[in-house]
Amino acid sequence: MKSHTSQKVISSIIFAAPLLLLNLRAWIVVCFFILVVTAIVSLIQNRISFALTKQERWLIVIFVAAFLSTLLTYVLGNFTIPETTNLIHNMAFLGFVPVFILTKKNGLPQHAFWYGIVTGAILTGITALIEVTVLSHPRATGAHHHIIYGDHALLLGIMSLLSYSFFKPKGKYYLLLPFLGLLFGIMASVLSTARGSWIAVPVFLLILVYFFDRLGPLKTRISYLIIFLLLALIAFAIPQTGIKHRINLAVSDISSYQVGQSNGTSVGLRFEMWRASIELAKEKPFTGIGLRQYQYKIQELVDKSGKYEEAVGSYAHPHNEYLYALVERGVVGLLTILLILFFPAYLFFSSLRSRNESTRVIAIAGLIVTSGYIVFGLTEAIFNRPTTTNFYSMMMALLLGSLYFRGPHSENNSAT
Repeated sequence: MKSHTSQKVISSIIFAAPLLLLNLRAWIVVCFFILVVTAIVSLIQNRISFALTKQERWLIVIFVAAFLSTLLTYVLGNFTIPETTNLIHNMAFLGFVPVFILTKKNGLPQHAFWYGIVTGAILTGITALIEVTVLSHPRATGAHHHIIYGDHALLLGIMSLLSYSFFKPKGKYYLLLPFLGLLFGIMASVLSTARGSWIAVPVFLLILVYFFDRLGPLKTRISYLIIFLLLALIAFAIPQTGIKHRINLAVSDISSYQVGQSNGTSVGLRFEMWRASIELAKEKPFTGIGLRQYQYKIQELVDKSGKYEEAVGSYAHPHNEYLYALVERGVVGLLTILLILFFPAYLFFSSLRSRNESTRVIAIAGLIVTSGYIVFGLTEAIFNRPTTTNFYSMMMALLLGSLYFRGPHSENNSAT
């Protein structure tokens, strides 16, 4: 595959990946697979050298370790079809390596990336609106669970705002695109009624207000924050948005659980699952109980102990990524999850001091994705699905590769 052809394929895939991310179940998996294969072929044909810094080597080790921890649990497990499927899904962590190396060598195709993010956010918002208003669905879900849908719709919306730096030189009309992407992404998240995604909003606002100086000086950014908060209050007060109902329901669930009357509520069951998962993790703290074994083992625990609500045994995971990793893959699995989330976040945070504006924007985008996944993982097993594993691996490969890109006009912007 010639270099020019491979660059076209890569740009096309990067643009296409966000478009149907949430509306076609296997879309991101197919896109990332093609991107990985193209990267491998390009690296081999062009004989690209793998000169890596210490931090870059650590990144590769961490993502490979995330797969190897799953492989270890698989080898120690029962070799069932569900386990094999989960192992294959986690191969996305290996896909990080060639895409990262190629992006580090050639840079991120900014045009394809930002147009893809904004267009994806707008399309997601439109389809969410159609689902709820035209098709009368109770919540927007696309082709996924409503939690995954709401989480990633919000990510696309927030990342769309970061495209402001890319579109500003193109003219004032182009500046509508970042704000449209933000609006439609937030709208899709609201229509999904996924409260877990809303928990991340304060974190995103803090990052944007404090670091995204392209929106103006700090006073201007604070004024934008005030406007956003006022709009949020208005949305909260409008019953049709469902925000007030969902938040009040969460508060009620917590109050009920505290007095021992959870009665199978969403929040109450999560607390019960977390409590049961901690007990289950003690069974095999270092190696874990095995891939896709959670539901069987948790049902056994519920039946034997009699200490938990019966409904706890019906869930395939505890709605918490960290507890799920600990239970399934033990301490090693939990450590790899923490590393693939927090080490990239550290690198992005360190690069916010860069004098290069493009580098700062990429660092903010990376910090948005990593912090989003860190927060989402508190209420959902975020890497339990191929869509989320592939999306995160792809975004990290592209954004971290861009962070370390050494183009003819790039500054020495390595995270330190």
